[in-house]
Amino acid sequence: MKSKGGSRTLSKFITICGLGPLDRMIIEHVAGAISSRCGLRYKISSRMDSLRYAFDEKRDQYNSKLILKRFTELSHNSLKFLAITQVDLFVPILKYVFGLAQVGGQCAIISTYRLRPQFYDQEPNQDLLMDRIGKTALHELGHSLGLTHCRDRHCVMYSSTNIADTDFKRSNFCSTCYELFRWQLENCGIQIKPVGAPPEKFTATWVEKMMMLPASGRKCRYMITGEIGRKICPNVYECGTCSFDRMMQQRLQSEPLPVETPTQVAGFEMADGFYYHEGHTWARPEYGDRVRVGLDDFAQKLLGKLSQIEMPNIGHELKQGQTGFAVKRNGETARVLSPIDGIVSRVNDKLLDHPELMNSSPYEDGWFAIIEPTKLRKNLKDLYYGEEAHTFTGDERERLFSMANDDLNIAADGGVSVGAPPES
Repeated sequence: MKSKGGSRTLSKFITICGLGPLDRMIIEHVAGAISSRCGLRYKISSRMDSLRYAFDEKRDQYNSKLILKRFTELSHNSLKFLAITQVDLFVPILKYVFGLAQVGGQCAIISTYRLRPQFYDQEPNQDLLMDRIGKTALHELGHSLGLTHCRDRHCVMYSSTNIADTDFKRSNFCSTCYELFRWQLENCGIQIKPVGAPPEKFTATWVEKMMMLPASGRKCRYMITGEIGRKICPNVYECGTCSFDRMMQQRLQSEPLPVETPTQVAGFEMADGFYYHEGHTWARPEYGDRVRVGLDDFAQKLLGKLSQIEMPNIGHELKQGQTGFAVKRNGETARVLSPIDGIVSRVNDKLLDHPELMNSSPYEDGWFAIIEPTKLRKNLKDLYYGEEAHTFTGDERERLFSMANDDLNIAADGGVSVGAPPES
């Protein structure tokens, strides 16, 4: 397994704690949601009362960052610590928050204050309140396990900017987020059973099954992945010749998730939240059971300015660690390994006319393709993530330096990569 948790030994349960006066029923409901939706054990801790240190008189609210910081300073023996309060929370850059968590950390907090129907001048509704609380708790727990916001509006990891978003989404993870959730727990030594049946996937096997149906029953692949409502495939799944597919490609391929400022590691840029293959490709799980893949900064700097990109056809099956793409420079071809197993559902057509995008924006505009994964959780175990990805890149940099200077036994301190030599 490439990605591993820390060495600290923690109990394999979630601690749930009430902050200030709180209906015991709320805590028990959250505990039930964690148990039934995630298959995790829980422990209800003694109530903590004073939050005066976090009260902001000017805003008449409680600073959730201060509360979270206080909890991170305490010693917790549990896997995760979830606090629940009924006071109104905020962070300095937002008017309010329903909850807050350390992404990949140990602590999270949620507030029931703005989840109450009464806050929106509606009649009290206990069922609706409990539904909102359960979703918010699962959302913040997901963040604490390293999950980021999902773009699937039905997924519990979708970002709720208002209460309507919370009401619209479901109280469970989409298939991609759930696979990531299980993978993160496995890194902590926790095995959980899948909850519910997995959704249909656009795979070669699935297409074979659909072709056995009458033409009126063959769903369009964009219906399968949730981007459109009902649509029947009129083209026997030859997506490359379908005008509707081209239109959807143009609409969807321009929507890569934004990437925060990359981290500099050994002179190379690395994007947080990405999984890295030892062949210097990356994979980024996205909503709708899809994974976007591309070439990392290490590889593009080593290869230099690219002149041509060779893409697989839509529907082509990729295997992790085997050739999936090819790039050309100065008439030379370099084979690029696929970071995951799956079926190609989209390719980045922009690269055909502008291969230099892979050099200028390897983690955003220069992505290769979008894959419908077939073995996502298994594949993630063989990819580098977080600090292990940083260590891997540092080691690769040292190996590259050693190969370039094998005539002298030297080492260097500092400096960044200058990239490949200019074209002759």
